Amino acid sequence: MKLKLCAILLCIFMFFPSVGFAQSYSIRGLNVTVSAIMYHRVTENPDEWDDYNISPTQLEDDIKSFLDAGFTPISISEYIYMTSTFEELRQKMWRDTEKLLQLRLFLETRQKPLLITFDDGYKDGYTLVFPLLKKYNVCANFFIVGSYSNSGNSLFLNPENIKEMYDSGLAEFGNHSYELHNLTPYEISSLISKPNALELSNVGVDYLKNSDFLEDILGFAPSSVSYPYGVHSPYSEMLLDLMGVTATYITEDIPFKTLSDGMRKITRVNRSSIFSSKDFVNLISKKLEASS
Repeated sequence: MKLKLCAILLCIFMFFPSVGFAQSYSIRGLNVTVSAIMYHRVTENPDEWDDYNISPTQLEDDIKSFLDAGFTPISISEYIYMTSTFEELRQKMWRDTEKLLQLRLFLETRQKPLLITFDDGYKDGYTLVFPLLKKYNVCANFFIVGSYSNSGNSLFLNPENIKEMYDSGLAEFGNHSYELHNLTPYEISSLISKPNALELSNVGVDYLKNSDFLEDILGFAPSSVSYPYGVHSPYSEMLLDLMGVTATYITEDIPFKTLSDGMRKITRVNRSSIFSSKDFVNLISKKLEASS
């Protein structure tokens, strides 16, 4: 009986190598957790350092500390590739061995993937952040409010800054609304909290206007949206999905996403100036452990 059982198991593994232990081994470690953090302004003025504004020294210390802790900063497009490929492989029951190998090799070079994001598109993204990205050869992701960047206001990135940063390969850009960010969180919530066709269409037009603005600069429409103030609803999610938006970002301090969680409502931890870089990286590391 034992010999017959062994023979049957041997035949299974010979003729169906994609099942059983072979499959488990081949997908081990692929469902990684992606940490995500959110910055806003970087300023040299100590009077402005608060829950949303930090110093250039803090940012540089953050970058060095994350790298020393083994994190790998990734771009929006890399995150989309990782997550979409994982889902495609899962739907194919992990039988596409070539794509499976490609994803494994991709993840091996991006240990502890980290999304560094900046909301609102402040000018310091070019004057203070961009030089640090070049110095340490790391990438970051910026979510642009079109009405700010298209206004000529020197406080915000202009189209020329955005184009230069993107062309460097160290910065990617996403949609943060065109004028919607000028409303209060309560006003935005009232627009998207119920299935009002007129109000939702106005919200959609705003995001499309910003998408067109960025497409004129970058040559393509961004596939990611960071919700202003993190305000979102099931209706805003459905709206952006219909618009072809691949990934959405929020601000809630809840567990980080694994690749199997998809690309909707990606959670980010806000970077406040009250933390030292060491303490902040330790915080992210603990959240990563709890989320994995």
